[in-house]
Amino acid sequence: MILFFLSLARADDFYSGHLFVVTATKDNAEERLNDLAKSWFKRVPEVHIYIDEISYQLADRLTKENPRCKMIFHQMPESSPFLIGSGYDSPLSRSRIRNLFVLKDIYEKYKSKRWFVILEDQSYLVPSKYAYTFNWKDSNKPEIWGHSTYFFDSNYRFFDKDQTRLFYDVHGGVTISIKLLEMMYNNIDTIANMYASPLIEEEIKLSALASYSYSEFYKEVPYHMSWIFCPSDMEQIQRERPNIGRDVISFANMGKKLTTLYNGNVAEWSDREGKPLQAGFDKYVGQQLTMTYPEPGAYIKFTFGYSIEALGVRNYNTGPIKPVFDDMDEKNPSFYTQNFENFNVTYECDDSLEDGELVSNGDHPFNTETIVVSIKCPNPSDTMFYKENQTPTILNVTTNWL
Repeated sequence: MILFFLSLARADDFYSGHLFVVTATKDNAEERLNDLAKSWFKRVPEVHIYIDEISYQLADRLTKENPRCKMIFHQMPESSPFLIGSGYDSPLSRSRIRNLFVLKDIYEKYKSKRWFVILEDQSYLVPSKYAYTFNWKDSNKPEIWGHSTYFFDSNYRFFDKDQTRLFYDVHGGVTISIKLLEMMYNNIDTIANMYASPLIEEEIKLSALASYSYSEFYKEVPYHMSWIFCPSDMEQIQRERPNIGRDVISFANMGKKLTTLYNGNVAEWSDREGKPLQAGFDKYVGQQLTMTYPEPGAYIKFTFGYSIEALGVRNYNTGPIKPVFDDMDEKNPSFYTQNFENFNVTYECDDSLEDGELVSNGDHPFNTETIVVSIKCPNPSDTMFYKENQTPTILNVTTNWL
């Protein structure tokens, strides 16, 4: 097993070829971007945020309050006057008109990158899982990776008339190779105008663009990667596919649970000299463990770092995983703890376990408040990305669209 999926020595080299993009709207910018900045944004070198409008004051506040994030804001004004006064005038509809042009802009500005990761402002990405998966992919092949699904295309007159058509659900994110983006670039204006209707999902527009640009697109679909970018939130995917947790790279529609999920993803602290350290629990994200009460039919369902469901009530974490040290050692924790409303969890370190293996330490009586789980604890490392004294970067995107 590769240590923590990707060693810190190679992380900068890996991330230098990847561009992380989040699409957002001014209506929800402050709340959602703040939650994102306090979660997975801290674990990649920089994030490019495409938004219709953001004030300098908000960008400055987000930047200064989150020194471990580098956020680059791209203001791309909406151009959808035909929606005004209609029943389809909404932030979501307006953003759908814009999204293909985001691809155009990132290609023009960042064509030295090899992979382009596009997410929405409620998506949660697990960066080291992403790195482990895409460290082996060839960007010289025309590919999109994401959650694939189908629609009947009889009503879409610009598609060839097949019975069904595959597209990628962008809610959990997609990753596009530089080769495919290069092939799509010259067709973006054409497809965006063909599919200007807000009734057409952005996923279908992306599907149309890919197939219009690359005729073999539908013959080379990587079905085996379908669920790594999850199109729903963690709780829904656990109900539908309970054993898929360890394979998922991203979750959609996390909303206010973004920081709740991050709390169970990373432990952060500083040593005696004030040096920031972290331990990443990425390999456990989304994994579940069912523990029994001695009483017949009673159980506890534990989702690592995220929630505990007991007697029909779900208890979410109230804060991050915290390290506990022996004596004066402030670098290597002897174990970890975390609070979940009515419960406390102790994570015991057991090096004999496999990476990602969860073990419950026995039954738990009804009056228990502490649950003990054994894991193979990750090795602490330096905080990967840290920037001081940042000033906000806001770039204006000019378009000749619609």
